[in-house]
Amino acid sequence: MILEYSRYKFIWFQDKPFTSENAVYAHELAFRFFHGIPKFVIYDQDSVFLYDENIGGDYLMTEVFNSYIKSRPFKPVFCRKADPRKQGGENRERGQICQTELSIKQVIQQSG
Repeated sequence: MILEYSRYKFIWFQDKPFTSENAVYAHELAFRFFHGIPKFVIYDQDSVFLYDENIGGDYLMTEVFNSYIKSRPFKPVFCRKADPRKQGGENRERGQICQTELSIKQVIQQSG
């Protein structure tokens, strides 16, 4: 999770694919790390959070994530595909994080 104005980051890695339950847990860890909850959280169209889109264009959240959203005081905002306004900066940051993670994995593999 990256805060928009400060670019402050929280990253939680795990060695298995994320599920909706893991994503909810990661949100709670991030909010604890940031000492608060933002008003909005912007998301890609990810199957961990969404399972479909209805005819009206509304996104349908997974049952776990929908229940979580109802219990917390922030509003989820899901990006349309190729919405550079909302995704540009975060995609660059995500790319840098992935490159760093790969470098760390390589160092661990080489030293292990």
